[in-house]
Amino acid sequence: AWVRARPPAIVVGPRLTWGGLAILIAGLLAVLGGRRQPFWALLAGLAAAAGAWFLAAPAAGTAMALRVIDGDLSERTWTYCDAAGNELAVAIGSGARLLVEPEGPLCWTLAETAGGDWSLRLRAPGARLWTQADLPVGLRVLTPELNAWGPIERVWSGSARRGWSDHGAWELHEALGSEVTGPERIEPPLWLGASIPDGRQGLLARLAPGAFAGPDPPPEAWLRVLLP
Repeated sequence: AWVRARPPAIVVGPRLTWGGLAILIAGLLAVLGGRRQPFWALLAGLAAAAGAWFLAAPAAGTAMALRVIDGDLSERTWTYCDAAGNELAVAIGSGARLLVEPEGPLCWTLAETAGGDWSLRLRAPGARLWTQADLPVGLRVLTPELNAWGPIERVWSGSARRGWSDHGAWELHEALGSEVTGPERIEPPLWLGASIPDGRQGLLARLAPGAFAGPDPPPEAWLRVLLP
């Protein structure tokens, strides 16, 4: 079963490059200059459109990938869920479960990670992809009294019903800081806090680069922790 709410998977379509834009402009000028010869002007316009599409940058689904780690302080095995549009990496041997919406053809390739391990690159153009796997956390812990997890860019405490208190950054081996107030205060993403069960307090956090986030983590990683 999927643990609480899945993070959003954003599908990013192709984008026009400078080379494609130059071809479009050249085609437009050719069309305007060839009004006395509409047939050739039409061919020039079609060729420009085809060239611009060929030079369009591919969908950058992997760049939009994010991970959310779900945990309960009463348990030692947590879960992590990755989400992306178009393309998603899966660590080999992670036992991850896969969900693709809408269902359709799925391609995969084998790729080496930055740490020297291997992962599967799953690709389904135009689709949203999620994977979920177990994550043993060992001695790592995250409580208001101690951050024994890793550096955190932003952390919030509270509940979905009562709201969230912003505490700013949270350094390793330190207690949770005081609440941030005024214009510097920000709210956590709605999808991150909305799935905390009623009556439970939790911690929400965005991990800083270098913090533990499981195998082959994407650039953006979040924590969602249930407190006792």
